[in-house]
Amino acid sequence: MKILKNLIMTMAVIGITACSGDDDSNNEGGGGDVKLERNPVELNAIPISTLENEISIAGATTNEGVPPTPNSDIEFNLDSTKTEAFQGTGFNIVFDSDADIAGAYIQLADADKNPVNSYFDVPVFSNAVPAEDPSVGNKVLRSSFSKRKSLGSKSLDDDDSYEINVDFTDEMPPGRFCFFICIYDSENNISQVIEQCIIVEAWGGLNTIVGQWVFDRSEGDLDNDITLITCENGTSFEAEYSQEISSIWYLNLFDTGSYEEEFKDEEKELDYNASVAECKAIYEDTSTNSNDKFFGNWAYNEDNQTLTLIDFKDINLLTGEENVYPEGELYFEGIKVEVVNGELILNNQEEGVKAIFKKR
Repeated sequence: MKILKNLIMTMAVIGITACSGDDDSNNEGGGGDVKLERNPVELNAIPISTLENEISIAGATTNEGVPPTPNSDIEFNLDSTKTEAFQGTGFNIVFDSDADIAGAYIQLADADKNPVNSYFDVPVFSNAVPAEDPSVGNKVLRSSFSKRKSLGSKSLDDDDSYEINVDFTDEMPPGRFCFFICIYDSENNISQVIEQCIIVEAWGGLNTIVGQWVFDRSEGDLDNDITLITCENGTSFEAEYSQEISSIWYLNLFDTGSYEEEFKDEEKELDYNASVAECKAIYEDTSTNSNDKFFGNWAYNEDNQTLTLIDFKDINLLTGEENVYPEGELYFEGIKVEVVNGELILNNQEEGVKAIFKKR
């Protein structure tokens, strides 16, 4: 199985529904009708003083008091599924509108919706960007790592969709808080206010998935790095960019909520010119090797029974080159996870793709 050159993770949270059809007696947690209690710390109300000190929005101005009063019928829709946030990383506010948006006002509040005594003024082009724009590397949205397998992704096709990246410091604890948001245009027409509440996930959360796992097989199209080649005679065919010689994927999930992931890969690159001439896939005689390791944290959503992985460091084990991401880089978000008959199953239900692991 070939490893992708680029992981496509311009994901919004993938809509997840409960799995069905598995015998619950064989399901060791995280699937079927299993419903776990939330980690108690995730139910804590985060104090207003913490919200004021540990949350920021790049490009925004912080103003004292309350936002200006709504004065128009400008409409916008807030994505109500965006209710998860992650320690040391943050979350995204996703919305869409047909209006010519100039910015947004955002006021934080505690879990009882008592607001802080200030608000963010976020000019749209300083932070909120078209959600499907691949050129913008919002840290909670995408990962640009090479040599990683992909469970697929969901891109927003709506040109009127926007995302605002909200940052947390390392001191932001797990727990609950809310925010109020309204948008405005260049003529200072201000929309009505929409409120939303957030749960900051604790790291870890499901003991049955803890362990050292090795990739065994996939169901669905795990790899999609394919090109269309037009032959000299005018016919065409599809070919993979590289031919896999060998591949190993390790995933170690620790009970502390941290994880390590390693890929070892040997492959031959496609010889495009030879493939055009021969009208079949021709690969280079020599092969290339890669060996990369990733370090981060994982969080389990008890309500949706889904897994999110966020990277904080990666190392090229062949060259020693190291990259550190202090604010985190999203890898998998909202992936259905369960252990069935001793196998770890990562399931992107929307894309119809599963990655299945055995104990290492």
